[in-house]
Amino acid sequence: MHLITLFMQFDKIQHNLNGYSIRSGQLMHYWYLVAIPIIFLVIWKYLPQIEKQVKHASGIADDSPNASIFDQLCRLHHVNRHERKLIQNVAMMNKVADPARIFIDNRPLAKLKGSGVHENKEYAALYRKLYGDVSV
Repeated sequence: MHLITLFMQFDKIQHNLNGYSIRSGQLMHYWYLVAIPIIFLVIWKYLPQIEKQVKHASGIADDSPNASIFDQLCRLHHVNRHERKLIQNVAMMNKVADPARIFIDNRPLAKLKGSGVHENKEYAALYRKLYGDVSV
């Protein structure tokens, strides 16, 4: 008996669904009920990649455990994008393999701090930020 009732209810449900077929266009009024969840799923899936690209483009240091020591030191010392470039320039001019060594050894930066380089004020400010007011 229950089986017959189930089939009758299924037939009623199927009849109601047939009334809202895609051909009739009535379901197209509710297209957003399908589109919005799909859009959210796509954003959710690609959000980490988008965030990584934005951080890379803006020069924000990577704070993941796999970040380089240089990135972690920059984040720890609140070094901005311009200061990161200055540190990398100092490392390149002094042929330092890893720019993270500039955080340890102040001599390469101290040379530029008092030199006639046009950016010497910026180097001096960076020196004070990393090492404090230490006289060399």
